[in-house]
Amino acid sequence: MLPKNLITYIGTAAIGVVIVIMIILQLENAKVDKFSESYVKLVMDSRNLTQDYQGKISKWQLKQYDNKTMVSITDTYLPKFQELASKVENLNPPDRFKKTVEFSVKSIQSEMQSYMHFRNFLITNNPKENETSNALLADALKYETYAFDNFKGTS
Repeated sequence: MLPKNLITYIGTAAIGVVIVIMIILQLENAKVDKFSESYVKLVMDSRNLTQDYQGKISKWQLKQYDNKTMVSITDTYLPKFQELASKVENLNPPDRFKKTVEFSVKSIQSEMQSYMHFRNFLITNNPKENETSNALLADALKYETYAFDNFKGTS
């Protein structure tokens, strides 16, 4: 038979362990919530930036911009995509979201590379540059899909 004081100490210790576990879980949930909010904001920023740039391409396709103007526009957008990729890389996600961040960075980098090749196409009129641009844009969409699937599957 255990002494009554020992049973009380064991019971108190068990309650303490449960409280510590609850605090750890709450901290992890707060970290996940903070990451999720930051990630969703960056996704929205990425979509807005892409839509803005694609709007410029539409104007170029309608002959509202010439190649030289479109090259200049592209030169102003490329650093914005790089900045966005850096922000995503610096998110410091919980472990279960690391793949989400990796795929998101790959998506932004592929999109950026696509626009670099599109820029080269504008300058050289080399159809291979345009083909490469389109392929990289398809890769960007693929990586974005992987990122979203991973995010949904782990949140």
